[in-house]
Amino acid sequence: MGETVGLNLTSTRGTVAAALQTLVTAYNSVKTKLDQQVGKQAGLLSGDYIVRQMQNLLRQVAGYKGTGTVKSLAELGVTLSKTGTMSFDSAAFYALSTETFNASFT
Repeated sequence: MGETVGLNLTSTRGTVAAALQTLVTAYNSVKTKLDQQVGKQAGLLSGDYIVRQMQNLLRQVAGYKGTGTVKSLAELGVTLSKTGTMSFDSAAFYALSTETFNASFT
């Protein structure tokens, strides 16, 4: 009744680097918008539960802990500043060994 299908996906470092940079840009954009809803100069959503919930979700993304060889975004060159701004160190990413890069997909 069922048929087993194998699927093999590959990606270049450039594709993954671009995706990581897109993640960083989107993360920082959302963080900036949320930050505008907190504090004395807060916007219309000041004190709204959704702001806190979104901040918690961003923390989860930033603190991702995997179970494979690559256990965190930091191992791929994605880091957080003390203020919570995310950045991507492409030099660190491209310095990863082929083995480590390939392991990030398992």
